[in-house]
Amino acid sequence: MGNRLQRISIITEIVGAVAIVISLIFVGIQFIENTKATKSATAASTVATISSWYTKMGNNQQSSSLVLLNESEKSAYKISCSRSATSAFV
Repeated sequence: MGNRLQRISIITEIVGAVAIVISLIFVGIQFIENTKATKSATAASTVATISSWYTKMGNNQQSSSLVLLNESEKSAYKISCSRSATSAFV
């Protein structure tokens, strides 16, 4: 009788250990899937925010003018810097 109970106890422990391993694997898979979903949602939100900003800038004449003015000033500055750098080597 004692030997039979010992076998049942060992089998129960093995089944419990296998169940724990399976549940840990499941948790790991769920964690990976959740990480992917979170990254995807963050990327989608970022794209939506940037698109909204560009749309607002394009629909507002004053904002568009300021952006274009800023870009033209950057271009003029870059040209000025490249000319200065070129003349320094001549």
